[in-house]
Amino acid sequence: MALTADQVYLLNTLSYLSKEGEYDAKADMSVEQFVSGLRDNPDTLSSVADSFQSEAQIRSICDQILSDPTLCAMKIEHASRTEGGADCLVITTPDGVGEKQAVIVFEGTMGGNEWRDNFEGGARTDADDGVSTLEQERALDWYQSDEIQSIIGDCDKITVSGHSKGGNKAKYLTLLDDSIDECISFDGQGFSDEFVDHYSSEIMRNQSKITNYNNSNDYVNILLNDVGEVHYVEGCDVKTPDVHHSLFTLYRSVPLDEHYTRQNPLLAEADQLLNSFLRTISQEEKEIILGMVGELTADLLSGDCKLDWDDAKDYYNRIFKEGGKEVLGKFLDHLIAYASYEIAELIIGKLKDWFPFLSPWLNDVLEKVKDKGGMPDGADIRLGNAADYILTDTDVLSSLARQLQTLESELNSCAGAISRCADEVDDAKISIRISLSIVFGLAGLAANLANSLIEGVLRKMSRTARSLSGEAEDLAQRIRQLAAMVESTEQENVSLLPDGGHSASPYT
Repeated sequence: MALTADQVYLLNTLSYLSKEGEYDAKADMSVEQFVSGLRDNPDTLSSVADSFQSEAQIRSICDQILSDPTLCAMKIEHASRTEGGADCLVITTPDGVGEKQAVIVFEGTMGGNEWRDNFEGGARTDADDGVSTLEQERALDWYQSDEIQSIIGDCDKITVSGHSKGGNKAKYLTLLDDSIDECISFDGQGFSDEFVDHYSSEIMRNQSKITNYNNSNDYVNILLNDVGEVHYVEGCDVKTPDVHHSLFTLYRSVPLDEHYTRQNPLLAEADQLLNSFLRTISQEEKEIILGMVGELTADLLSGDCKLDWDDAKDYYNRIFKEGGKEVLGKFLDHLIAYASYEIAELIIGKLKDWFPFLSPWLNDVLEKVKDKGGMPDGADIRLGNAADYILTDTDVLSSLARQLQTLESELNSCAGAISRCADEVDDAKISIRISLSIVFGLAGLAANLANSLIEGVLRKMSRTARSLSGEAEDLAQRIRQLAAMVESTEQENVSLLPDGGHSASPYT
């Protein structure tokens, strides 16, 4: 039996509970051995806890894992660390217990180089494909290595997962290696516009394997363009805003599907703002601003860098000699334009509520405000997934064809009724002509004229109804043919649609 998203979430926490020199996950340990060894040792428990994962949260996670016989029986087959110090774990279900599944877990950002790498992924890169980052390529090389493939080669199902940067790595592997069956990401950032454009075919083919579970208040999952299905989940209360990014804020939200919510509106706006800004500047300017922010983040958050005189000189050069000041100025201009547009949108929205008949004109005004500010759409690029269209639209098309057939039948009946009415008027006209033309000449002439006009109108209505009936039947037949084509496509397992279905994309 395949593991649930809740179980995969619990396995992800192991990457943060394994700390070098304090409490290490080792190959050939069962999950139960690792977790109980941590849970039952107060000193170790204390050493693993920090501002992002309290002792109480860790105990709760350990209890949840130890109460799950399937997780307890799983085995840590491989444990290693990246050059930046992030954990990579391969955990498998035991042999002989139904389907054998491997779960590969990537820890989030560790070390200054990985922080820099996060921001480099927002623009073109020095990689051979021009869009991947060094850490993404290293993760793929690690997964495709003989060592890892020898461990997972006999598994019936392969799931990759991770939190934050680990989630991004998991999604990257899933898109570029078809051997992966499932990806579950927790607050993993997305990919650049350039990446989406370059790997659009791979995204179309594999994004249906990806599910994102994002803390509704997290500030990392908003970065760049996400791929796959996205669910926002309630996180627990935190003391400081930075802790919203902790994987452990979701420990009370299991089962995950019972705690879905909507994204924090402010973070949704920040997502739009950042994307729209990046779409207004050149590749060189992207590299300048992202490199500067990445360096600052590495210095402040990595723990292996301290701000010193050399750092000050580096920032001075970046800002005043390498174009940073100009790009920062553009960002401030964009921020002002974005805020102006948001205010205008709010005001115009109210006016449309009060004066609906002015909506077309007000929409034009809003578009002019947007054009004047030079703001592109800041929404994530979402590529339509063929499987989603096929699974939903086959039934919709068939239903539409049936409705059109009903309409065609009703129009035919209506045309027949109108035609019979016209015949009756024609008969009445002849009767009036015979009976009234001699005695009441003028009255008879007027009645005859009126009947002629009515008959003409009715016969025209009849012809129109029959014409509409024919068009409805023709459209119903075309829809039936389209539905049959979609069903055939589904059976043939075609993974791409003719139209990629870009939305909010600068490439359309």
